[in-house]
Amino acid sequence: MRFLYKIHSGYDGFSPAKIKERMDERGRLALGWKRYLDAANRGDEVWVFFRGRQRFADSVYVKGRIDSIDFDTETVSLHVDTYDLERPVVDPEAARRVAQVVSPRYRQVFVWPEPWESGDCDLFGSRESCADRRCGLCRQWGAYATIDEGALEVLPKLRGSELTALVPAYWARPARCYLAKHRLRGSILEVTDLITDFKLGNSVLAFPFSLGIAEALRGRDLVQFDAIVPVPLSPDKASMGELHRTRALAKELSDLLDCPVVELVTLTGPISKRRHMANDGTYASFLRRYESLLSVERRGRRYQRILIVDDVSTYGGTLRAVAKALRASGAGASGLVATTAVQMVVKGALRDEAAVATPAS
Repeated sequence: MRFLYKIHSGYDGFSPAKIKERMDERGRLALGWKRYLDAANRGDEVWVFFRGRQRFADSVYVKGRIDSIDFDTETVSLHVDTYDLERPVVDPEAARRVAQVVSPRYRQVFVWPEPWESGDCDLFGSRESCADRRCGLCRQWGAYATIDEGALEVLPKLRGSELTALVPAYWARPARCYLAKHRLRGSILEVTDLITDFKLGNSVLAFPFSLGIAEALRGRDLVQFDAIVPVPLSPDKASMGELHRTRALAKELSDLLDCPVVELVTLTGPISKRRHMANDGTYASFLRRYESLLSVERRGRRYQRILIVDDVSTYGGTLRAVAKALRASGAGASGLVATTAVQMVVKGALRDEAAVATPAS
């Protein structure tokens, strides 16, 4: 994954001329990454784009890879591979394209996508076609096939759970995947870039991802629900202004399925799987902690057919916990269905690797 990190030199005076003095003796550069830190992984490539009114051209002056992530200080340590104090390290055309991607205000981190032909769609440009909701006519989105029911195995954490079904829309590649990148279909790599960009706060992607979810649900004849319940956002992320992705998806699905969004489930305290694991926690202890923080409103028992919405499913632990909490409160007695924008390609999720592999594989 390649990220674009935008620095506006007018805020604290950090300009390309000061890159070297901000690096430590090991050639690492500390970058504040307060929001969406969970999306970053060690080894990810980062290009640092500088802009401002000072005497330098708006462009990329640093290239490197993430060496470490500090969740306590909310910083990323970048091992710098290439930098220049005066001249951009990319050509003018690349600088123009980067400037276009990082143009949205109030965002600092962006995804630099895998290159592909996008036809009439500007998925990795201004995204005006997404914002204008032209996705139903978009050849690019139309090329992304939703997950076939026969290709999906019951996830390990969902076996014996309260869920009636899990219906993810698309496959995506996790940061650490047991299948090499070149073995996966190009469309899966493209969707991976898109879901990462959504996780970084690009709200316009909620609509096209919801179209895919609705298509997948209709393909399974699962469209009759009393309520759409988004998986809750950790309160610390909400206070920092992070996009509530599951709420955004749920609101779009509400229009597509003609069903109300009812936020029955909340988290009573902050929690992050990445932070928990970074502090020597285990996945099992994370799930126990997550379950202990879930709270369901009493009115939940009014809703007997519930659609739970999350953005990503991997092994199903979070969805299992939310379903368990809802059922314990008396909600969803007639059925609890979960849906996600993407399902990660992990062992235990695939019945046949041919569903995600390139034809040559």
